[in-house]
Amino acid sequence: MKNLTVKEKLKLLVAEDGFSTRDLGGKVRKITVADGPSGLRTESEEYKTGEPAFCYPSAHVLANSWDKEAVKAVGRALASDCIDKGVDILLAPGINIKRNPLCGRNFEYFSEDPFLAGELAAEYVNGLQSLGVGACVKHFCANNREQDRLFKSSELDKRTLREIYAKAFEIVIKKSRPFSIMCSYNPVNGINAAENEWLLRGVLRNELGFDGVIVSDWEAVHDRSDALKASLDIEFPHRDFSDETLLSDYESGKITEKDADESLNRIFALLDKIENAEKLKTPLPAEERRRIALSAAEKGMVLLKNQDGLLPIKKRRISVFGEMSKIPVTSGGGAAMVNVKNEILPLADELKKLLPDAEINYLPLVWHHSSVITPARVTTMNLKGATDMAYDSDVAVIVAGNSPTDETECYDRETLRLSRAEEEAICAIAEANPNTVVVLEAGSAVDVSAFADKVKAILFAGYAGETVNEAVAKILVGKVNPSGRLSETFPLKTEDIYAYNHCGNAFAERYSEGVMVGYRDYCTNKTPVAFPFGYGLSYSEFGYSDFKLEKLGNADYELSFTVKNLSDIYGGEVLQLYVKNFDMSVTRPEKELRRFGKVYL
Repeated sequence: MKNLTVKEKLKLLVAEDGFSTRDLGGKVRKITVADGPSGLRTESEEYKTGEPAFCYPSAHVLANSWDKEAVKAVGRALASDCIDKGVDILLAPGINIKRNPLCGRNFEYFSEDPFLAGELAAEYVNGLQSLGVGACVKHFCANNREQDRLFKSSELDKRTLREIYAKAFEIVIKKSRPFSIMCSYNPVNGINAAENEWLLRGVLRNELGFDGVIVSDWEAVHDRSDALKASLDIEFPHRDFSDETLLSDYESGKITEKDADESLNRIFALLDKIENAEKLKTPLPAEERRRIALSAAEKGMVLLKNQDGLLPIKKRRISVFGEMSKIPVTSGGGAAMVNVKNEILPLADELKKLLPDAEINYLPLVWHHSSVITPARVTTMNLKGATDMAYDSDVAVIVAGNSPTDETECYDRETLRLSRAEEEAICAIAEANPNTVVVLEAGSAVDVSAFADKVKAILFAGYAGETVNEAVAKILVGKVNPSGRLSETFPLKTEDIYAYNHCGNAFAERYSEGVMVGYRDYCTNKTPVAFPFGYGLSYSEFGYSDFKLEKLGNADYELSFTVKNLSDIYGGEVLQLYVKNFDMSVTRPEKELRRFGKVYL
C-alpha cells in the first residue's frame, strides 16, 4: 500500500465496473463478485440478465428444512459454480428479517426469527468459504420492504435493532467470519445506511465485531466521502462522480489519507484472504451439486395439510393441473433471478417415472401471463375440461402460486392471497374431486383460506430451484417423507399482519411493534393463524419422552429428551426449543426460539 499514490488509493474505494474492483494496471489483485443467493448470476454480452446457471432452492426453502448440513452443502455447491466462473465473492446470503410477509424479496431471506436465520445463514457461509469462495452477507440493516426502499427510513429503537434485525448478522459474524457484508439501501433512523456511521461503525463494527470489508448495495451510496467516514470500504458499481467527490474532498480536507488507509487496510486484508483461499478451490462434480440441490428441495418442502392420509398417493388415475406444473417457478425475480441452465421435466412426467402403471393426464388450466407494459395477469382456460378430467380421476393435483413478477426485488405484494383465477380454479377442481392436492410455489406466506377446507392436502414447495418437480413428485408418491417446517408464520389474512397496518408515511416507517415480530406477535397477542411458525406434517409419527432439565449456572441450562419414531416410515423430525421468561423486567414475547436441531429416524 505504501507504493500507491493518494489518487490510486482513492480509486480502490470505488469499483471498476458493475461486478469487479480495480487492479490499478496490475498493481493489485482484482476482486470479482456476482449475484447468486440461489444460483450464480454472471452477466455477459450474450446474456444481459445472467448466463444460464444451475438454480438451487431459494433461502426460504433452505430455511424450511431446518437442516444445517443441507444448507451448508448448498453453500459448497454454489462455491463450486463460482470456482468454475472465476468468482471470488458471492453476493449472498440475504438474512433480512421477514417483518412483513408481503416483502417482495422474502424468498431470498431465511426467516422471521433471527436465531433460525443466523444459525442457518452461518452454515451457508461456512459451506461457501470452505471451498475458498467468500460470502457477502446482506443487507445491513432493517431492510424489510421493497416499497420506496431507497428513501423511506426504517425507524426503530436500539433494543429492537439488536435483538431482532442485527442478531442474525451477529451470529454469522461470530460463527462464520464472512469475507464481507453489504449495507442496505434504506435510511435507518433518518440516515442512509451507506453513510450511517452509528450503524456501520458503531453497531456493525464496534458492537458486533465485524472487521471485514463493507460494500455498498448497488448505487446505495449518496455521498462517497460520508460513506468512507462511516467505514464503508468499496462502492458498487463504478460511478465517475464518486471518484470526483473523493478527490475533491481530499483536496479540501474533508477526508484524509488516514481515512482512506483505514479502508484500504481492510481491503488488502480481504485480498490476502482471497489469495490464501485459492488452495481450497476444489469444485464438486456437477452430479454431486445436483444431488445436493435435490436433497435440499426435498427437505425444505412443507406438508401443511393431509386429510384422511391422502398422501402419499396410492391411487392410479391422477390428473395434474396448472401451467406451473409444467414450467415451475424456480426462483423469484430481481437480482436473485436465475436463468435456468437445464431442462425441467413437467410434474406429470416425473410422476409417470415413479408410477409407470398409473394413468396420468395433464391440462394447463391456469396460465400466468406477464408483459413489460402491464402487470402480471393470471387466467384460466378450459375450466370445464379440467373439472371433467378431475371428476374422472382418483386424485387431482393442481400447482398454483406466485410468478417472479409477483415476488421480486423492487416491489412488494399487495396481498397474501393468490389470484382470483387460481382460487376459483382450485375450488372448482376440489368440487369435482374432493381428493385434491394443492402444491404451492411461492416465496413467502400465502393466504389459503379460500380453499383450505375444500382440498385434502396442501404442500408448500416454495421456490425450490430446478429440481422442484422431481422433489414434489417424490413427496407426493411417498418416495420421500416430507420433513420441512415453516420458518415463517402463515397468517389467516393480510389484515392480520402488523406491518401491513402500520406502514408509516411517505418519510418513515416506525417499527412500533418492537421485538414482537412474526410468531412473537401472534403468540403474545393470541392472534389466530393459518399455520404457525415451526409447523409441518410428516408421514411418520414421533414421540417425545424422558425430559430432563439441569441448571448449570445462573442463566444456563441443559435440556435432554428422547425422540422416537413411532411409525415404520423413515422420517425427519425438527426439534424446537422455545423459552418463556416468567420474571420479566421488560416486555418480552410469549415464547422465543433458542435451540433447534433435525434428526432422521
